[in-house]
Amino acid sequence: MTFQLILRYFCDHFRIFLQSNLLIFFLLKDKMWSKLNARVLRNIYLGLCFVVLFSAFSALVSVQKTITASIQHDNPSYKTDAYISLGIVYTSMAIGMWLSPGIIAKIGSKCAMIIGSFCNTIYMAAFYTEQSFWIYLCAAICGFGGSIMWTGQANYIVLNSEIGKVHSGIGVFWILYQSSHFLGNLIIYFEFNHENQSVDKAMRTRIISVFVFFAAMATLMMCFIRPPLRHKEQKKIIRYPCTEIVKSSQILFSPRMLLLVVTMACVGLHLSFLSILSSSMGFSKYLSDNSKKLAPLCGLLQGFGEIMGGILSIVVGGKRICNLKPLITWGVICNLACYIIAFLALPNDSPHGFTDNLPLKVLPIAFIIMEPILAGMGDACLHTELYSGIGAMYPNDSSSAFAVFKFIRSIATASSFYYSKCLGLHAQLVIIISTSLVSWILYHFVQWFLIRPKPSQDEEMVECK
Repeated sequence: MTFQLILRYFCDHFRIFLQSNLLIFFLLKDKMWSKLNARVLRNIYLGLCFVVLFSAFSALVSVQKTITASIQHDNPSYKTDAYISLGIVYTSMAIGMWLSPGIIAKIGSKCAMIIGSFCNTIYMAAFYTEQSFWIYLCAAICGFGGSIMWTGQANYIVLNSEIGKVHSGIGVFWILYQSSHFLGNLIIYFEFNHENQSVDKAMRTRIISVFVFFAAMATLMMCFIRPPLRHKEQKKIIRYPCTEIVKSSQILFSPRMLLLVVTMACVGLHLSFLSILSSSMGFSKYLSDNSKKLAPLCGLLQGFGEIMGGILSIVVGGKRICNLKPLITWGVICNLACYIIAFLALPNDSPHGFTDNLPLKVLPIAFIIMEPILAGMGDACLHTELYSGIGAMYPNDSSSAFAVFKFIRSIATASSFYYSKCLGLHAQLVIIISTSLVSWILYHFVQWFLIRPKPSQDEEMVECK
């Protein structure tokens, strides 16, 4: 019966999934396909693997707080907290980032992504047990697997791109990867179609079964990933695990990276905020009689914003206006607008559970809808800009450089999940708004004074008149 349910869901929503990704082909049709097809097809297939995996994982993150609250409703002795388990995921990921470059040097980016996907599958399957020990243990395993998976993914994209043109590969991957928000959140949205705020055990089992199935399929798909086009060039450089750890340390304490730490931390804080925003909307009863449906709906709208940001990265990625990077500027503006709306429109205690309290101001529904879209767009702009910038700065040490980025981001994300259990929404927003403003200033300081563009570079300059 469960397998039939999975097939029904897959068939019903696969059409929507295909339609959401057709835009990529229209964006690429005017390019020199004869030269780019091998590069683009590899990036597209990689993106499809992550679509299938994160159709499950992203949706689970969106509603994990709702699921754990429902388990506590049925079993008061259940003490697992969704924010703590996600904090463990990112703490383990941060620790694993120091080992991931050395692991990738030995096993390659493809094997790293397969192992990481399998660890994600284990974490989702742990929710069958509804026991704190197994969920927290598998969260740690998932975080370590995620560290090598994401470092391997970034390394693969860099090696599959022309030097100086990483932003195109990142943009294509990002659009595909973020379309995963649609499929998983649509499944949950239709499953949550009843008035009872709690999610009963039968429904929880169905949802987890679908998620585990998608994660297992993604792991199988990753076995067929083709090598990146520059993998032979990379093999000429002999790398050792200990050397990679030393190299990551040197990159971390270089002047450019130290100045970018705040920007990378800002990306991590915003990443955790995406999940907190979904939970807060799902717990705000004043928004709807069946408010729990708003959590997956928020995740779906975030995916729409992420895709818009990915398209924007293809259009303006690598360009400068008045020696400013417009992509990161637009990302910060989107995030600040989202934070202000959340500050006004969501109750202060909404991240912690269902609440009947009213916000500071009841805004029109159009603002509520724009909130997750702006959050997703800002996340895409910041991520793609940092990916392409770091890839351009360290083309021959991409795995070590991205490991540093993921380490700082994971530390910030884990810290945000930990203090989210104690702080109200307004205090969290004050922290992230302050960090966003400082990160914008420091990022452009690096661009102006430490990374001066040269005429030979591939980045396109736009004159100010």
